[in-house]
Amino acid sequence: MAYEEMVVRGGRRGDAGAVAVPRIIRYRNANLEKLQLNAAVREKLPGSFVQLPDGVMHYELAGPADGRLVVLIAGFSAPYTVWDPTFAALTQAGFRVLRYDHFGRGYSTGRMRGTIPSSSTSSFRIFWTHCR
Repeated sequence: MAYEEMVVRGGRRGDAGAVAVPRIIRYRNANLEKLQLNAAVREKLPGSFVQLPDGVMHYELAGPADGRLVVLIAGFSAPYTVWDPTFAALTQAGFRVLRYDHFGRGYSTGRMRGTIPSSSTSSFRIFWTHCR
């Protein structure tokens, strides 16, 4: 959504009483997070959850148990759903595929620590150590 897009309130664009509000400000001020991620909500969501020292990690592991493992790691601010087409194609091709949400992203709770690259590595290291 472009920053220049405006919503006009109180009249039409050009009217003396009209006030233009950038859409980005409306989005930033909106409360889009309505659900509390608790056990009851998590039961209805796709994927699995594991409690780790830094928070609850949301992940999905699919494909044959004897398939070669592929780990899909999303960018720092993206949920694991960015991998949907790739995840489906790899599992259908016989790979064992793991994808997860970083702490504080998607359906994972908790907070990333440090810089983005080190936080991403740290999130995976904590998760992988727990799952092995």
